Amino acid sequence: MPQAPEVPKRAPWEPEQAAETWHGEELTPWRPIRPKTASTLFRTDFLGLGGKNAFSQRQEGSAAPHRPFCGESTYHAEYKPWAVDRSASMRPSVPPPKPVKFKGQTTHLSDFRHPQTVYKLAVRPTQPKGPERTFQGTSTSHDHYRPWSAGPSVPHRTTMPAGKSFTFNGTTEARAAYKVPSQTYTRPYQSAHASRVNQPFVGTTEHLDKYVKFNLPRGMPCSLGLQTASSAYHAGGVGGQFLEMIPAGAPPPMVVTKQLTTVIDDQRTAQIVVVAKTPAAPEGLEMGHFQLGGIHPQRAGSQRVQVTFHLVSENKLQCTAFYKQGNRKRHLTFVDKASLRHVVL
Repeated sequence: MPQAPEVPKRAPWEPEQAAETWHGEELTPWRPIRPKTASTLFRTDFLGLGGKNAFSQRQEGSAAPHRPFCGESTYHAEYKPWAVDRSASMRPSVPPPKPVKFKGQTTHLSDFRHPQTVYKLAVRPTQPKGPERTFQGTSTSHDHYRPWSAGPSVPHRTTMPAGKSFTFNGTTEARAAYKVPSQTYTRPYQSAHASRVNQPFVGTTEHLDKYVKFNLPRGMPCSLGLQTASSAYHAGGVGGQFLEMIPAGAPPPMVVTKQLTTVIDDQRTAQIVVVAKTPAAPEGLEMGHFQLGGIHPQRAGSQRVQVTFHLVSENKLQCTAFYKQGNRKRHLTFVDKASLRHVVL
């Protein structure tokens, strides 16, 4: 039968005393490994020509300055010159032939015959031109034409003298049907002397009449968290630190998860201490704790524990610790008759 976790009744939490009580069983926030700045042995050990590091801090990360090589290499030291007899160069005894102009004839040129075709321009014969005569006869269109009787002529309209106009004294349908309004419409937000003044809306709407106000929860005035160490002990970590999980003023429901890891080598157990901080107790109050065992003995920082806070309501909090490598889970539930906002001893 597993032993039931020990749950004290809201004891005051003092960081120094709590760190001494749970020394070696605390957890610390897990931080992912980040690689350092890349470097090479050649760049680190190179001293340059002046006896100091050739790459100064101002030039680090950029191209190295160009400097001439003043030393000697093993290839140059072991080089042996080859004895070569430098004799005079020999000139050719036969002079180059001179170009000769071709004076013969080819078969293509000898067999060529020029065409004997003679092109003559065709001349159009001159046609005789007759005497010019005037047409004195008639046509069928002219014989069948009958003039149209237009009737008596219509007198032309007299032209009005320029610069003189006449006034329209009649009426139109739009003017006859027009009704003068009995009263003038005035906008409600415009005053009598035509100055626009913004006035608040004092009426109501259907949406406002049907709206039902719902009071949201006021949230937790206390902040809930865990007791952890700042880092691993061998790296200078200090225990008795407060790791905030649920901040003050957070309304339920809310779920917060943190990744933690071990603080010493070969650590086998971890204590999950739940701490609440209120304005009345600024140092903190220990609401309860439970133990998570079965951790594999490895070096510090290699084993990971996932802690989850589930604030179900103002009077119910669930705290769960899950060990991933060993597939182990423990949890503790805080239930109070009153709200957790009134955390007192």
